[in-house]
Amino acid sequence: TAKRLWLLYVGYTAAETILLYYGGMNLFDAVCHSFTTMATGGYSTKQASIAHFNSPFIEYVIIAFMFIAGTNFSLGYFAINFRFRKIFKNQEFKAYFGLILLMTVVVTTGLIVIDNITPELVNEQETEPTQVEETKPEEPVEEEVVKEEPKVHQEKFYIVVGSFKKFSNAQNLSNYFEKEGYKPMILPKVNGYNRVAIMSYVEKANAQKAVKRAREKYNDLTFWIYKW
Repeated sequence: TAKRLWLLYVGYTAAETILLYYGGMNLFDAVCHSFTTMATGGYSTKQASIAHFNSPFIEYVIIAFMFIAGTNFSLGYFAINFRFRKIFKNQEFKAYFGLILLMTVVVTTGLIVIDNITPELVNEQETEPTQVEETKPEEPVEEEVVKEEPKVHQEKFYIVVGSFKKFSNAQNLSNYFEKEGYKPMILPKVNGYNRVAIMSYVEKANAQKAVKRAREKYNDLTFWIYKW
């Protein structure tokens, strides 16, 4: 029985490695991520973890094998032998699957609620009324009134490199990338964080290409796309 379980473990690891390699990882990264997935360790060869690869396929593969790795391996043996009734009757599997399903709903709901919160970016401050000196009325002069069109904020995809609660930390990172030749900007504070963006794009596809180049150039930093 122990031998069969070891073969099952090796088979899972090999299958995940092949899928990750097919999904765009190099062989080294695919093997390392397969090892850490099956061990449920959660480690990665990249600082941004699997977000570095910007690939939904890779994320789905790792999620699936993380789920498998958290189950009793004897259930995998039953699955190979098409004894699915034993799997669905297993109380441990029922509790495991139910807990994951429940937490998925909770986290998803939380993300939706947070995403719909509109932060107050500008705080109104009370000011004391100023005293106005009396002056002689001047003759009215007709002036041309120029109507200014209201500025409409256009949503863009920003390449963000850092998010800080302290503005000074965001400013330091902004200064660093300014020396690197970029034109960074600190986005308006949202949910208590100052995000430092180094580029912005109207098209999401262009932003995805840019964030990939940035991750390749700065392996020790984390980049992601932020729509604002």
